[in-house]
Amino acid sequence: EKGMQVSVLYPFNVDFYRKYGWELFFKTKKLVLPPTTIKVESNPSMNYQFLSFPDSDVKAFYNQMARTHYNLAIRNDHQWRRHLKVFFNDEASTGVVKFSRNEKITGMLTQYLSRSEKGFDSYLTVKDFYYIDQETKLSMLGYLRSLSHQVKEITFYTAEDFELWPYLADRPTDEKLETSGMIRVLNLESLNGLNVDFEMTPLRIKVMDNLLEENNGTFEIQAENGKLIIQKNRKEPELECDISGISSALSGFTNFSELIKIGNAKPLKKFTQADVSKSVTFHSEPF
Repeated sequence: EKGMQVSVLYPFNVDFYRKYGWELFFKTKKLVLPPTTIKVESNPSMNYQFLSFPDSDVKAFYNQMARTHYNLAIRNDHQWRRHLKVFFNDEASTGVVKFSRNEKITGMLTQYLSRSEKGFDSYLTVKDFYYIDQETKLSMLGYLRSLSHQVKEITFYTAEDFELWPYLADRPTDEKLETSGMIRVLNLESLNGLNVDFEMTPLRIKVMDNLLEENNGTFEIQAENGKLIIQKNRKEPELECDISGISSALSGFTNFSELIKIGNAKPLKKFTQADVSKSVTFHSEPF
């Protein structure tokens, strides 16, 4: 009713939401380590600045990264305020660190500083860690190492392909991959024209949705010139799939070949094996 195209959530129980058409669409890598484990020094040629709220350069830099990386969401001021909001009593401050070279922004991270409930230890959480080149990445790591006298431990929440091991003197205190968000398409045809980073020849799919009637029927899905094209079609379908499978496949978390292997999609006699591109997916918004 409000024109929403998809619904995204963190599930309290995966199986419960699967019954209503949601499916997994990204995992989160969690890394915990003391700053002294990072074996990178600060780069004097790079400048960094802490901001309690992102300036116009940071906003533009992040939104450009969001358009080309993972499943990141473009943010306006309202969404930035929500992203940096202090939710818990032990959180002391939040903000953005802007990294620049020759007065041009080349990287940014968001940090959340919290204090220990017992004692005087401080802990830092890093949720956004984006850069355009290796020099900036090293400078960002050097900045985090420089906090070793103020912070006992740093926790990273990142995409599953984020690697720190080449820059660490020892193994992290903790490292794990967590099942995170689920996604559900609310109106399949509304995704027509969406910008995508893959090409796909036309594939006709018989879609089944027990909750939303408008998502039932045969749809022809293709991707051409960076645009997703989805239209209802009267021709014989090549594949059967419910809305949860469609949702996960269009996110890039899985593809139709994998859905067929695990029994979540059924190929029909005219299946052409057209497929979406499977990629590393990640979403960092609170929801």
